[in-house]
Amino acid sequence: MLDDSLNWNDNEMVHHLEQLDSVISALCVQLIYEGFSKQFLFLELKYRSEQSYQEFHKSLKELVKKKHHTYEVIWRVYIKEDNPTKLESIGFKPEVNSEHFDEIALKKFAKKIASSKNCYFYQESVDALDRFSAARVSRERVMHLFDCLHLGAYSKKLELPDTAIVLEKRGNSWFAHNCVAGYFLDGSFTEDYSLSSSMLANLELIYKSRAIGSTAKDRIRSAIRYLNYGDLDSEIGQRFINYWIA
Repeated sequence: MLDDSLNWNDNEMVHHLEQLDSVISALCVQLIYEGFSKQFLFLELKYRSEQSYQEFHKSLKELVKKKHHTYEVIWRVYIKEDNPTKLESIGFKPEVNSEHFDEIALKKFAKKIASSKNCYFYQESVDALDRFSAARVSRERVMHLFDCLHLGAYSKKLELPDTAIVLEKRGNSWFAHNCVAGYFLDGSFTEDYSLSSSMLANLELIYKSRAIGSTAKDRIRSAIRYLNYGDLDSEIGQRFINYWIA
């Protein structure tokens, strides 16, 4: 259908828009299944939105043919350990290998790659279809290291940030990106403090009501608490558990 759409005139295009939207949506689902990230596809489609349909169609076909690429991913983590050699054996180093950073990237990410006390870096090469997918794959590996590190040093507080520096090679040049690797909700939502005020007022009426039992009130408090826990947690598995409890 996508190839046939190139032969449609303006009138035909209008009649097929809904079907075409469904086809492109299905294609995006398939691309995510193949290994692309939602973030990358969204940015690509947004970038191509100003193109003519013929150019967009060509870009879409090139995207489908895209092969795996090697990226370099860097994580900055804080671990309260004064002896770096203990962590170097499992891949965490006190300094970043900045070989592929150009002057612009060094200035842009100066704070993120600066060495400091109890600050360690995990840097690795990852094969992926896009930079966000590379960060996601690397995040799973680092979380596995954290799981194992916890067994031998359970008193250490181990937290992985949601963002990583991803270096991407294009031709002979390297480009540095700050990529979100955690899970997030689709779309954006406007803050509304009046909603919070209204919720608090209604809850106050419920908590003061004698017609509602204490068990039901405790369940309402618990549901709101675990909904908050789910929104705050960066791990999709833990999020699901918190939402299920809520």
